[in-house]
Amino acid sequence: RRDVPWAVVVEMIRSRAGVVVTDNAELVRDKVRRMVLVAFSRFGRRRLGEVEQSEAWAVADTICALPAFDLDDPSRRALHDDLSEAGRLALVHALATFFQRLAVSAPVLMLVRNAQYVDGASNDFMRDLLVLVQGAPILVVATSSELDRDEPLRPGLTRRSGTAEHPLDVYEHLHLEPLRPLAADQLIRRLLAAPVNHKLLEWIRDHAAGNPFLASEIIAVLSERNAMRFEASEWRIERSRLPPLERGDIEAVVRLLLLTLPSQVREMLSMAVVIGRVFWDGAARVLGVDDPDASLAVLIERGFVTRNASSRYRDETEYRLTSSLRWRVAYDLQPPAARRAAHRKIAAWMMGKGRTDLEESLAMAWHLEMGGQPADAATLLLRAARAARSVGALEEAARMYTRAHVLCDDPAVQDQAEIALRTLQVRISERRRRRRETLY
Repeated sequence: RRDVPWAVVVEMIRSRAGVVVTDNAELVRDKVRRMVLVAFSRFGRRRLGEVEQSEAWAVADTICALPAFDLDDPSRRALHDDLSEAGRLALVHALATFFQRLAVSAPVLMLVRNAQYVDGASNDFMRDLLVLVQGAPILVVATSSELDRDEPLRPGLTRRSGTAEHPLDVYEHLHLEPLRPLAADQLIRRLLAAPVNHKLLEWIRDHAAGNPFLASEIIAVLSERNAMRFEASEWRIERSRLPPLERGDIEAVVRLLLLTLPSQVREMLSMAVVIGRVFWDGAARVLGVDDPDASLAVLIERGFVTRNASSRYRDETEYRLTSSLRWRVAYDLQPPAARRAAHRKIAAWMMGKGRTDLEESLAMAWHLEMGGQPADAATLLLRAARAARSVGALEEAARMYTRAHVLCDDPAVQDQAEIALRTLQVRISERRRRRRETLY
């Protein structure tokens, strides 16, 4: 969600405090206050005096100033519509205080997945946090991958700029190397949970090329094609049923795995992935899937999707694909013309849901762009850019203005975007200068 400002931090606080998307501002404040009080009281092991409790509430109320990203409904906005530089610093210090208090009772692990998609505001926060909490037992682990560089855009992302983008600053880089043969053999034996004939073991190891995810996908393909059998207390290879595979070709393996699905289930999956990695049963019905429940049951059983405990939309069941790679490969199952039509239907379906937050607007803009309606997408991006700028998310706003300028050929819109971009560049440079002087 690299274009939704503060997305990583907001998601972290929502998860820690138990906030759900349907909570109003008052309920969010109460939950965040309880979260902070737990940290100050060392998980209830000590009582707080009035002064310390007031300090905890002040920290919680500052954290609640995180933008709610709503465009139209003032009651769901942040406490401060304009998160100025002073407001940003106060928020960073409040969050640092919370994590320091939390770390007194137990070490804190903060995990950031797909750091290549981290929004600028969250990226700045992580960098500032590590400066402010030096010495505290807090470990930030960020994962990043080049595997999805060419995947279809995720809903809520504008296209990458031409300049190099760096994920979080870290003290140490850990690069995952391919598994060595002995480790690969141990992994394969564990995946199969039984003794393995050396011929089958060698075939899987050679084609997996040290990639543990690929090894598990290959085993799934072999199982569905009956290319291995359990005989004489061990798994053995059935060479006549082996699929034609090149060593290390992970996309080919995923395509073969998709082909093992029943045709009706595969058709349903090919429509659902147009919605995004997260999708809803109602949206699938809009795309012409008459009875998605039966197909979804098969996909859940086969491990392609999981059902989320909550849903972004009322009266809709939300599902998530378990693998970005499977999503990328399944996205190509439908021809481009069918995908464009599906994107337009999903944009209309989302508009009918009546949500007005920034994340929703970015997702709709993505569907409109992919559906062949760039002018409508540009209108939403301009609206979202103004909202992002109002909460101090200048880098995100600049990306949205840039994308709107590219999509729309209306001179008035292009002039508006160019003027905004020139102003933003000045503010971004000034913010970086002030930030260095104030924080460090």
